[in-house]
Amino acid sequence: MQSRDRTTFEEHGRTSDRMIDDLRARLAEVQAVEARLQTELGRFFVSASQLGSSISREPIVGAIREIIANLIGSEEVVILSTVTPPSTATPAILYSWTGEADWNVWRDVDRAPVEEVLRTGRSFYREASISSPDDAPPPRDSSLSACIAMRAGERIVGAIPIFDLLPQKEGLTSSDRDLCEMVGALGGQALYCSELHESLGGVPTRNRN
Repeated sequence: MQSRDRTTFEEHGRTSDRMIDDLRARLAEVQAVEARLQTELGRFFVSASQLGSSISREPIVGAIREIIANLIGSEEVVILSTVTPPSTATPAILYSWTGEADWNVWRDVDRAPVEEVLRTGRSFYREASISSPDDAPPPRDSSLSACIAMRAGERIVGAIPIFDLLPQKEGLTSSDRDLCEMVGALGGQALYCSELHESLGGVPTRNRN
């Protein structure tokens, strides 16, 4: 009887040890994720401070590109403005990773969903797992991974289409989505102020790359 009790006690002890080891491993994972998020958050605020500290368009565009590349995980990005569009009433391309400056050469399957974002102010994200009823539906056959609506208050001032992600990036997470929305708000406000500054006689700073 004592031998059986001892065996049972030892089995419970081994089970407890395994549970403690699992908890320690999970704690280490949580701490690693927390450290990464703190690092990314710090990098975001450094880049975001550039959005609010400049009235010139080029630094604003550069800060948006840096956030998208380093924190969200894509270098295939386009930055569009509708604050002061050209005479054709098409979005002005402030930056394109391909160097393309003509909106009309875009494929219809890519252009149509971006136009929908510009019309409604509703961003979309391809991953269905992080979509919500307020999101625009991901376009079929489009190479877009996401399209961020840029706003200045209630005013839609542009969009940030994001195409393919970096190879190490499997997809956009809910944290990525939150960052995108912050970029849309902060970047939109900064862009709007920059465009107004230029329209009132400021030095033109449009990025032609």
